[in-house]
Amino acid sequence: MTRKLITSLLAVGLCLALTGCGMMEKIFPVKKAEIEVQNKEKYEIVKTEKYKIAAIELTADVNTKKTYERQPDEAFKKAYQEFAVNMFKETVSREQNSLISPYSMIMALAMTANGANADTLSEMENVLGGGMSIDSLNEYLYCLQKTSNKDSGFKSAQSLWIKKNSVKVNDSFLENVKSCYDSQVYEAAFDGGTVSDINNWVNRSTDGMIKELIKEIGTDSFMYIINALCFEKKWDDPYMDYQVKKDKFTSIDGKSQDVNMMNSTEYHYIEGDGVKGFKKPYEADENGKRYNFVALLPDDFDEFVDNLTADKLMALLTNNIHTTVYAGLPKFSYDYSLSVKQSLINMGMENAFLPSADFSKMSDEKEIFIGDVIHKTYIDVSESGTKAAAVTAVEMDCGSTMPEEPKKVYLNKPFIYMIVDSQTNIPIFMGAVIEIK
Repeated sequence: MTRKLITSLLAVGLCLALTGCGMMEKIFPVKKAEIEVQNKEKYEIVKTEKYKIAAIELTADVNTKKTYERQPDEAFKKAYQEFAVNMFKETVSREQNSLISPYSMIMALAMTANGANADTLSEMENVLGGGMSIDSLNEYLYCLQKTSNKDSGFKSAQSLWIKKNSVKVNDSFLENVKSCYDSQVYEAAFDGGTVSDINNWVNRSTDGMIKELIKEIGTDSFMYIINALCFEKKWDDPYMDYQVKKDKFTSIDGKSQDVNMMNSTEYHYIEGDGVKGFKKPYEADENGKRYNFVALLPDDFDEFVDNLTADKLMALLTNNIHTTVYAGLPKFSYDYSLSVKQSLINMGMENAFLPSADFSKMSDEKEIFIGDVIHKTYIDVSESGTKAAAVTAVEMDCGSTMPEEPKKVYLNKPFIYMIVDSQTNIPIFMGAVIEIK
């Protein structure tokens, strides 16, 4: 409805310009580019009003410090892959399609770790960065985000929401999250209006793909630390109408489902023990082909997931073969949400969720701990490209070889897919399709 309203407003404005100023345009012609700029400005005004935030923004009042960039190296890539694979195995399910963004989770949790100390910090460093210090992780993630955000189809944003007249948050913690993560900082009442503000921020930061993060705020909650991620890219070689055909997909429970199968010829074949797959590149931009869609089709889905490791995944992503691949990719779209609290505890991050946690670098208050970690994602894969979004919120509580013949990979049964940064081979999104809805 809103989009139709915006379109109508722009159409009326253009109509008035053409009918009311027709004679003037003959003397002072209006260039098409000028009209497009004017229309874009009108749209941005309407868009800003739609996502209006009433909370007090404190970002300008927070000091910054010099932040060093550290290019992702093998140590960082391995730590990232370990986190991604472990979290994927914790969250993948036979009951429904799943999708996580390791990137979004690490960003939000690393921001939080800047407030941790002692054993709480050590556990977070082990889970998020394979034991590397939070200072090193800050430098890697600062560089990763700065480089990624240069791509017009990729947008990552962070925000910190603090309850008014509650826990006093240390200036050094705010300085770190602003300097290293370019985070916005808000102060709010943590009432129904704050729920709307947070959801509006998420809606805006994901280009409307994720409209709601929370429904209410708990009485013990005094802070939300949020990352929002938005990905929208066209295929380097989009599908034409004749390439989309009716086909069958066998779900994980053996049921046959009708799907729209997108058929193409690709040139990056993936082969491993009990699995095959392909890479399909997204459109090139000023940085070159930074992202690929990666699909993996296991012979046995459950066995493959059980035996998957970070090293095996890196080998699959790195050692692909340049050859002709006849590929079939079903159109699909879904959203997904879950709490990853128990998954993080299972991965070794237990202290952070206990009332005895040490977050003394965040505040001098006692009994500050993580109440929950909420993760929501969305994906749409179609003929033209892919739209995907993710949001992660940390809720802080207080007091509580070259083949000779073409290969064939038709994704007509449960498969695993990723959106991968082609320069680092780290997955930004990682999901599994077990049925087509």
